[in-house]
Amino acid sequence: MKKFILCVVFSTCCIPVFAQASPPLDSKMKAQVYREQGIEMQARGDLEGALAHYRSALRLDPLYYEVYNDLGVVYESLGDDEKALAMYENGISLNPHYAPGYTNLALFYEKRGNSEKALEYWEKRYLLSEKEDYWWHQAEERLAQLPTYPELRTEWLKKKYGSFYENFTEKREQENLRKKEEAKGHIEKGMALMKEEEYDQAIGEFREAMVLKPPDEDIQTDSKIYYLHGQRLKTKKEIISQITEALRSVEANNYEVAVNRLKEALSAIFSIQN
Repeated sequence: MKKFILCVVFSTCCIPVFAQASPPLDSKMKAQVYREQGIEMQARGDLEGALAHYRSALRLDPLYYEVYNDLGVVYESLGDDEKALAMYENGISLNPHYAPGYTNLALFYEKRGNSEKALEYWEKRYLLSEKEDYWWHQAEERLAQLPTYPELRTEWLKKKYGSFYENFTEKREQENLRKKEEAKGHIEKGMALMKEEEYDQAIGEFREAMVLKPPDEDIQTDSKIYYLHGQRLKTKKEIISQITEALRSVEANNYEVAVNRLKEALSAIFSIQN
């Protein structure tokens, strides 16, 4: 077996552990007992006692990667981040497929505001987890917030909100369809009014279609084009009316009124050009 050196950081010293053949079965069993006792002490809040038992477990079985993870949790609880991080990393270096180690690393970086590192480990936790277990869901929830996981986000929302999400999606689609149909109706009515030269009413219909903001770019574009076209036709009609009235005023020798009407007509013409 390829030799390597693994440095285990304890509270008072650094003990080098050399790669070796798997310890005898008796040593493994005793190490397991020490670990179980350490877990019991940790659960009771006796962190120093837990540390002592975890260390004893590693002396008997230096390859006991779960215990490194246990030590990391205790050191983190004691506020020793450096040793905690070293233990977590030692655990996954011995077994890169040990999913709980990635959970603790993800939480470790998450608590310290390092989102990039946290997400890196959540991704590994997600890929290694048994589907549908608790931490699989936790990893899925974190990753669902990322734009790089759109499908995952959709599935997560469906599971998190269940029928509410489906109902919401259905209602949104229905609302979008309603807006499209209503906007089309306003445009059709507006076009019919344009043929009858009822420009004010036609412009109002096109405006209603624009206000709806239907989720369809073609309908939005059409409503704007027809709205502007209606305004131009309305202005042209007003210009013709003003010029006609100006001519009548000239025939009636009412030149002052004629001049005013022509000024209004010219102003309207310039507004169309601009």
